[in-house]
Amino acid sequence: MTLPARISPAAGQALDSYLEHVAEANDLTAADLTSLIRRSSGHPVRYLTLHPDPATMLAIAELTGTAPMQLAAMTLSSLAEHDGWQLEPFDPAERGAFATITNRGWLRSRGSQLCPRCLADDGVWKLLWRLHTATCCTEHGSYLIGRCPTCQRPFRDHHTTALRVAGTPTVCGNPTGTGRAARCPHDLSHIPTRPAPTGDIARQQAHDQAFRGLPTPVFGQAVTAGEYLASTRSLTVLLLHLAQQTDVGDPSVLPAWAADVASMPRQVWGKRPPEDVELRSAVLGEAHSVVTATDRHQAAERFAPWLELVPRTGESAIAWCTDRTRLTPSLLALLNAAQNPRRRLSHRLQHDKPLVVEARHIPQQIPEPIYQHHLGDILQLRIDTGRTFTSLCLARSLPGTTSWMQAATLIGLPTEVGDRIPALASAALLSSIDELLQRLHATAEDLPLIDYRHREAQVRQLATTTGWFTTWRQGRAGTRPQSVRYAISWLWEHHARGHPATNPADLVGPRQHATYRAFANSLTVTQQHALRGAVR
Repeated sequence: MTLPARISPAAGQALDSYLEHVAEANDLTAADLTSLIRRSSGHPVRYLTLHPDPATMLAIAELTGTAPMQLAAMTLSSLAEHDGWQLEPFDPAERGAFATITNRGWLRSRGSQLCPRCLADDGVWKLLWRLHTATCCTEHGSYLIGRCPTCQRPFRDHHTTALRVAGTPTVCGNPTGTGRAARCPHDLSHIPTRPAPTGDIARQQAHDQAFRGLPTPVFGQAVTAGEYLASTRSLTVLLLHLAQQTDVGDPSVLPAWAADVASMPRQVWGKRPPEDVELRSAVLGEAHSVVTATDRHQAAERFAPWLELVPRTGESAIAWCTDRTRLTPSLLALLNAAQNPRRRLSHRLQHDKPLVVEARHIPQQIPEPIYQHHLGDILQLRIDTGRTFTSLCLARSLPGTTSWMQAATLIGLPTEVGDRIPALASAALLSSIDELLQRLHATAEDLPLIDYRHREAQVRQLATTTGWFTTWRQGRAGTRPQSVRYAISWLWEHHARGHPATNPADLVGPRQHATYRAFANSLTVTQQHALRGAVR
């Protein structure tokens, strides 16, 4: 049997909404059309927008003249990659079938969100509105609405019918009591909406592109739509669990919405997300910003404050996270990168009390005796590398310093030093981050209050003249005029505590470096004192 009036589905329309329009076009009630489908298929009409059984889909195709593939595209089962739902074993013909897949994450068996202005335009209920990961209407720039203002229930919240009794009109139509007449009369097309901020709209646009199957960048690399959608949702679930651990970490470094989540009863967020659409949108937005960072390292930097909230128990951070969300390959890579001690140290230095007051009081290399006393036994590094790393840590703790390279610039070091040395130190650290921070505090307390930028300027000035060196070498027999570069290097290292990479004498090649070491080792205490006097 084929119905006389045929209509084509609207773009993005959900299957139950399409059938309601088919019924109206053929002057049928929702109950009449449901009966026709049931008699033709021989099966109950259930889960129309989730995963209808094949016989029901075939019956709908015969009645409407719409191709089965086009009908399947109007169901959530067409989004098999959306979040690893794996609906193939799901049998809609069995009673209570939905209970077997409720742990798949954020699935709806009934109910919908809506955009009142979209509904007013064409009366079409979109499939996208059924997703918990949809929070905004990108066409109208507003948040979706989740509940009817009058009956205070989700839209399309009917238990016993597959289609809305109200049909295509824009009234709510939710049952409000017993009897057919007890229906909510609220006009859904006139519900006020709230404008969504630009960031939430951008996140929704990326989600909608993935919803259409378009590849989306994750950590700067194009991945399948399914990987982006699954990673974003799984990370959102993890962020919700972490936000409720604020008694473990510092809530002041978290977004404002984290306090709202912390005040909510603890629950299994992987099964049911926050109902408040604005809160849900904010958490999804945070997950999106991490997942779509330009590379995994930037993503790890952004996620590092959240990782600090993992309770310090007997299990590892990854094990704790695995118990609370499904780790996609992208998320597993993120957690491994975020656990890098360098990033955890960055977060602590940035948000704890500064170790020093001003950058000018930080040498490019901490004096060797101070370094050896406080840090030499917990860093498997060359002494000069460890001294530079310690100086970078002091600079990293200054307010407004957001990267190791910026810390290097603050004390006059090349940016590549700030990028390379902390990475070496993270692999060479023999203690916990807490112990390292305690020792850094002790190091800062022992560091003399000297303006090292002034001392560097003094040595640079000496490097432009030679008269002072001529006077000095008269007290050191056999010293050649060309050794002025070695005297400058000694002052740079011992007076200014400068790094070899910034030495104004610019020693070239291993031979000059070896000659300088021999020169430095041969200086008597009197000659060293005289060299320092040349600066004064």
